[in-house]
Amino acid sequence: MKKIFQYSIILIAFLAFSSCEKVLMDSEPATTNMSIFEQVWKFADEKYSFFEYKNVDWTAMKAKYQSSINENMSQEELLKVCDEMLDNLKDGHVNIKTKFDRTRNWSFVLDNPSNFDKKLIERSYYKDKEKYVGPFEYFDFGDVAYVYYNAFSADFSKDDLDYIMAQAKDKKGFIIDIRDNPGGSSDNVTLLAERFCKEKTKLGESWRKSGTGHNDFIKSTMYLNVNEDITRFLDKPVVMLTNRQSYSAASFFPFTMKALSNVTLIGDTTGGGGGVPAFTELSNGWILRVSSTQTFDNKGFNIENGIPPTIKINLDPAQVQIGKDAILERALKFIRG
Repeated sequence: MKKIFQYSIILIAFLAFSSCEKVLMDSEPATTNMSIFEQVWKFADEKYSFFEYKNVDWTAMKAKYQSSINENMSQEELLKVCDEMLDNLKDGHVNIKTKFDRTRNWSFVLDNPSNFDKKLIERSYYKDKEKYVGPFEYFDFGDVAYVYYNAFSADFSKDDLDYIMAQAKDKKGFIIDIRDNPGGSSDNVTLLAERFCKEKTKLGESWRKSGTGHNDFIKSTMYLNVNEDITRFLDKPVVMLTNRQSYSAASFFPFTMKALSNVTLIGDTTGGGGGVPAFTELSNGWILRVSSTQTFDNKGFNIENGIPPTIKINLDPAQVQIGKDAILERALKFIRG
């Protein structure tokens, strides 16, 4: 597929999850427990981007957890200590992958209401009348087009989007539901966002780690460029439904879309994940990744902890009991009203 629209060349490097940085360790480094702990701490120290933003004293973290390391502990016990240290970063993009386990901080999901019930959508709204267009679920409310997209890792074609845009062209508005979308490809963020872009739009600023210091960054401006060679949905309301499980690329998408004047976010704050990961393989074969970038909107707001909605609303249990999704109902009311 020819990609006429992309972010700037610098931004492509910034957002390309598929080309995250691979940092090689020294040849034949030690594999002692203390050495592995040191590798984890050092890689995070040099590559992690949010120490200052999250007010984390990383040197103090090393002193706190290093005393727990001994050479008699098992690999599972070593992983637990490293995970507890990394957990202080409160970052879903920070984890260690081993042959026996994978760590991750999910507090941004576990500490908040889900605000999404897929069975409720299927039972009360679809009623077997939805259409599956590539990875999208398209539903026609008569006067409003609705699309559910469950993961930005799910690729789609130009024909998929052309079909949806053709179906939506005469509608009063367009609802894009990305609740419970865990993220994926930045290319898909671009390809979907360009369908709603009328003119070149400044999005904000990206910061990418450029050195080993905690504040060593390369800064660049981010834009959404217009693509006139595709079918677009313009000049009418677009509503995006989000919840805390809208993470990573599913935070970058509303970050991009909210810069457009006709876009409204309804639901809950997204899960965040505003830092693109950098990877390394430790000397024992474990894979460690940490966030290595920061993203700011046009008002200087850091999106790491999520994109807040324009209209905050939770699912109402009483409404669920009678087959109503309060967030979706509010979106329909917004467009119709």
